[in-house]
Amino acid sequence: MHFARTGALAFGLALTPLPPPVDAQDADWNGVDALALVQTARAARRSLAEGPRRTAYEARADGHVYFYLDREDGAPPVPLRVDQLSLDVTWRPPGRTRQLLRATRGRELLPIEEMRYYSDRFALAEGTYADRIRVGDGRDVRGVPHPLSEASSERYDFRLGSTLVLQAGGGEPRRITELIVRPRNAGSPAFVGSIHVDESTGGIARMDFTFTDVSYADPRNDYVRVRLEFMLWDDDVWLPRMQTIEVRRESTVIELPLGTVIRSRIEVSDYVALDGSYAPRVGDPPVVADGSTGADTARFRGGLLDRMAAEGLDGSWSLPDLSWSELREFASSGGGGVRLYTDRLSSALRVTRVEGVRVGAGVSVALGEVRVESLAGYAFGAHRPSATVALSGSEARLRPRLRAEWLELKDAGWPGSGYDVLGSLAMLTSGEDRPDPYLSTGVRGSLTTTAGPRSWTVGARVERHESVTGVWSESPLLGQSTRPVRPIEPGTEVAGELGVRRGWPVGEASLLRHESSAHLGAWRGSTFAELSWNYYTSRNGKFSIFYYGFFVVS
Repeated sequence: MHFARTGALAFGLALTPLPPPVDAQDADWNGVDALALVQTARAARRSLAEGPRRTAYEARADGHVYFYLDREDGAPPVPLRVDQLSLDVTWRPPGRTRQLLRATRGRELLPIEEMRYYSDRFALAEGTYADRIRVGDGRDVRGVPHPLSEASSERYDFRLGSTLVLQAGGGEPRRITELIVRPRNAGSPAFVGSIHVDESTGGIARMDFTFTDVSYADPRNDYVRVRLEFMLWDDDVWLPRMQTIEVRRESTVIELPLGTVIRSRIEVSDYVALDGSYAPRVGDPPVVADGSTGADTARFRGGLLDRMAAEGLDGSWSLPDLSWSELREFASSGGGGVRLYTDRLSSALRVTRVEGVRVGAGVSVALGEVRVESLAGYAFGAHRPSATVALSGSEARLRPRLRAEWLELKDAGWPGSGYDVLGSLAMLTSGEDRPDPYLSTGVRGSLTTTAGPRSWTVGARVERHESVTGVWSESPLLGQSTRPVRPIEPGTEVAGELGVRRGWPVGEASLLRHESSAHLGAWRGSTFAELSWNYYTSRNGKFSIFYYGFFVVS
């Protein structure tokens, strides 16, 4: 948690964690202390809205908006666009704001259609949101009751989480206590998350939350997550310090192993108290663009791409202290049901020298906490069908996966040289077909656990491998010769796997990633061990180093 103060005087903080109270340790919902804190926060919210306070504040806000592809195979995300913004903000409790957009700039990192962002991607929300929470101008989320609104008493359950003690200079210590919130009816639009409350004033120090899946107005939304952080001004009022909004979307028509993410992060600084009152007129737009928007480059603090590595662009998010089963129940993906599915584009259509033209299709089905993904295809040149079925759990920290395959085409060559769209184009024109293929029939299972920046995978497999013969000796378009198919020794492989992934930020704009795996198994009466590891650094994903090793022990 971050606490800060701006102004003429220096401000020192000491944060001391306290053990959770008894009812939090017992995980009791709606305990006396929790409900008392809710009432304190509601009273503070009401007094700000109705009381005599008329103090206004002026500040500046600076931020970035990132748009990127989020891959479900654990690989690094693919940045598509980044924007930078700078605003002047005038703010009066409980949350009435007027914002002047002074400067913006952006860059497409890959060719995409013109982006039109909702207003809250480029502006601050009004305080801690109104009684009905809206995100994305109401097109992402709308009509969600605020847990601290007067009308929400019967809609939510509350329990106490952790407590921090804030020591402000020579003032009295303040206790900042977490309220964990869940809906009583998961089938209605609702807030799921936590609110950190100043026990002495009822002010809000931080909010971390997502929503039930029925809250999403846009059926493409997989999740919407919001983090608001506030700073203490003059030991009196909590003012906005940082806002992060992240929205992930998936196709509602076809199941693909990726989604798009928009992440907006805005920081507020340089507060100044204004004399007199500030009262925006009814109908005033929350954000007004300056006539010189985009021209005042002196407004920007830092470069357009400086924070990309610091942000991670890895989709990670720290959620409140709800159990993962509760998160699945109350904040499941908005992309459920039955959808068309492919694990990669080349599974739908590809061309190889051992298959000719191969087409495929699949479906994915959500069955409670298990997702079933099935694919089937037919190679017209080899007159050969193939199929795979995979089952995966939705548990975020401990994810199981089971996969069965029948006559699936695999590659015995260099890692990463497998089947893709570019390989099909090369085969059609130049006859270049990089993989050394074989057929696999079998079952494999794995269990992946994530702890902080590191993820571990353990798994096992039993597979029958068969050799395959070529059906094309030259490219069909230009008649170029293809490489002969190397036969393999048929047999059954039994093996276990251990893998680890980790990433470290390096400076402001670089990232060092490590991926390694070890396999130990048996093949045709011999045992073998296979080791591979991959270290690479990236500055916006432009540099990579790979190393692979293999040895056999008989």
